[in-house]
Amino acid sequence: MDKSGSRKINHHLVEFDDDGPVVNAVLVGDLLNIPADQVPHHIRQGSITTLCEAGIDEHDGEFRLSFFHGNRRAQIEVNSKGLLSNRTVIDFGDKPLPASLRGVQVTQAPKKES
Repeated sequence: MDKSGSRKINHHLVEFDDDGPVVNAVLVGDLLNIPADQVPHHIRQGSITTLCEAGIDEHDGEFRLSFFHGNRRAQIEVNSKGLLSNRTVIDFGDKPLPASLRGVQVTQAPKKES
């Protein structure tokens, strides 16, 4: 732990393979406040969902990875080598996480007129 009481995190906890980013369960668990050994179970059950956004233009080679669980949204920003540059967590306490923070907007396609 560092002086603030936060656990020090290795800045190389993200790797990239042919299927995309692979994130260490210790990092995800710390961000979502759940034990690391429970992360795979929550992902398989769908109670942890994710979103990967790739940067463009001046942010080419950068990625923002978002993790959602219960009332928490955690985001990390990494480069193509998996170096962690930033992390944030929003915890809404007893309130559910607003859909707008999940990064996915669901809209209905307009109906075609016949």
